[in-house]
Amino acid sequence: KAGAIPSSLTFSAAANSGVGTLSGTPVAGNGGVYVFKFRAVNGVPPSRNQSFTLTINEAPRFTSFASLSCASNTACNFTITTAGYPTNTNVALTSGTLPSGMAFTNNGNGTATLSGMPATAVGVVPLVFTATNSAGSATQNFTLTVNNYLAITSAATATCTASGCASMPTPSRTRGSLRSKRPSRGRANIWATPNSIA
Repeated sequence: KAGAIPSSLTFSAAANSGVGTLSGTPVAGNGGVYVFKFRAVNGVPPSRNQSFTLTINEAPRFTSFASLSCASNTACNFTITTAGYPTNTNVALTSGTLPSGMAFTNNGNGTATLSGMPATAVGVVPLVFTATNSAGSATQNFTLTVNNYLAITSAATATCTASGCASMPTPSRTRGSLRSKRPSRGRANIWATPNSIA
């Protein structure tokens, strides 16, 4: 034989039997088309070759992450990927509803795209994707989370004396979370922290 065959398969031929055997059980990841050559020799020229094509069909499996976090009013894009053969796998959104501003696109090549700009923070959105080719199908439970985006709306400057500040603008936010702290020497530190306000 010449050419590569999947590692899960073997070829054997007993001497002088005129019979060769290709055997084994294909495993996940073996899906595809394999082209190789058999040669028969009996000591009398010429030898004979046969080109052989082995096709292994494999049901799809998801290879991309099963969760995604986005921020409202912010562009969010994610590619759903699968493996299997044939590769013209269709990926469908079979359960759940996307937030306003988001769209699902089946690319017809084993991938799909989640894209858009979610209008509001809706929290956790459970979805189910289904991938299908001629060899079978697979599902993936997917979690989309849409949080508020952080925006500081208070003034960006303040004027103080060396002895301190009589008053300071109050840090505020429209979305997200914010912490503020005023040390005793008159400087104001503001920093963002996830999921808390102190």
